[in-house]
Amino acid sequence: MTVKTCERCGAEYDAKKKLQRFCCSKCRNGFPRTLPKLAKSRPCETCGTQFAPKTQWQRFCSLACKPILKRLKKECAVCSKPFNTSHAEQVYCGRSCARSAEVALKYESGVFTPKRVACCPHCGIPSKGALACADCRQMVDAERNKRYCKDCGTVIALRKQRCLSCIAIRNKASRARSKKKNGSSAFNARARRILRKIWGQAWRGLYEPLSWRAIRKRYKQEHAPCAICANAIDYGAKAPDPMALSLDHIIALVNGGTHYEDNIQPAHFICNTRKGMKRSHDGPYRTVPL
Repeated sequence: MTVKTCERCGAEYDAKKKLQRFCCSKCRNGFPRTLPKLAKSRPCETCGTQFAPKTQWQRFCSLACKPILKRLKKECAVCSKPFNTSHAEQVYCGRSCARSAEVALKYESGVFTPKRVACCPHCGIPSKGALACADCRQMVDAERNKRYCKDCGTVIALRKQRCLSCIAIRNKASRARSKKKNGSSAFNARARRILRKIWGQAWRGLYEPLSWRAIRKRYKQEHAPCAICANAIDYGAKAPDPMALSLDHIIALVNGGTHYEDNIQPAHFICNTRKGMKRSHDGPYRTVPL
């Protein structure tokens, strides 16, 4: 910076710019806005000869004197990079460095006041204009992406709806409910599996879904005995009790029997197991008329 004299009040001041003419804004605003008169003669900054300037900014007498200063090298006061000067008083390599130095000087002198810094609403740390800092943003995103169990509310994996303990409880309850149901599904599924294995696609003509509960209820009302040994059946017992009710195919499915009600007869669990794939009229196994 160079020391100049204000053209209005005459006070000396440190000029921040080369073309600065006034010490403050009051002097600049109160000065009459007329172009200064050109000097009749001015010394050339290179060779020192007197010449008549055509404009108020002309500093060289000819083009031959101007390129000499361009070859002078200096270091920028901001970025410390070497550059070729265009005039003797040049300090900065470009407009960006000059602007940054000017802004820093204004902040130091109190002309500019720093802007309010945005702070994180969670921790209060300056966040550079963002709504939250990086750490708090990760915490908020992790909390937002959490998934909770529908039953107990604990944190679980993203692709699941319930925790492992709740899934085990629900599976146990579903198994308990399935035990309470009748055995029609297992009975019919076993028959379908055997018929499909033997007859292939023709198994549908030998199959009819039967209701285990309805057949058992009818046999219980009629007090039907075992069709193999002719002894009474314990309808209160359940398999694998030997005296429990078991539905026996008169002609086994593997021997060409059908899964119709007319091919079904009541039998003890033990009697049906001993009979296996034999027919009721083969050997000691017989059908007892009800």
